[in-house]
Amino acid sequence: MDVLIDQLKIDIENKKASNQSQQIDNEVLAYISIYKYGNKLYSSLAKKWLQFFLVNAGYAEKLSDLS
Repeated sequence: MDVLIDQLKIDIENKKASNQSQQIDNEVLAYISIYKYGNKLYSSLAKKWLQFFLVNAGYAEKLSDLS
């Protein structure tokens, strides 16, 4: 999952560099920050949110791929 998150961050940075960023990009970066640096409870909630996002955005085929 961490590899996909790193790829997602790179994709967001590339979108920002080409002035194509969207509001959701800032929210995703916030969830990534909480996942990596938040306390256990918030980190686990952010992990679940990111898992759903990664599947819905096409970075993974199914949730079980991320477990």
